[in-house]
Amino acid sequence: MSNSAKAQRLKILDGLKKAGPKGLTTLQIRENLDAMHAGGRVMELRRQGHVIHTIWTIDINAQGHAHRVARYVLMREKVAA
Repeated sequence: MSNSAKAQRLKILDGLKKAGPKGLTTLQIRENLDAMHAGGRVMELRRQGHVIHTIWTIDINAQGHAHRVARYVLMREKVAA
C-alpha cells in the first residue's frame, strides 16, 4: 500500500472518524497509522474543508515517555458541494 501524503490523509481521516469524540493524538497517528508528520496532514485535511479541532494533551509513547502532543478531533467532514 502506498504511503503517499494522499494515502496518509485518507488513513488519518478514517482513523478520526472511527475514534469519534476521543480523537487521535500525534503519537497514535505516527505509531498506528504510519504518518510521521501528523500536523501537516491534518492541516491539509483542514484546507480540504474538514473541521478538525486540536486539543493539547499529554500522551505516553511506546517507550513509556510522556510528551505534550496534539489530540485531533474531527468535528465535521467536508461538505460536498
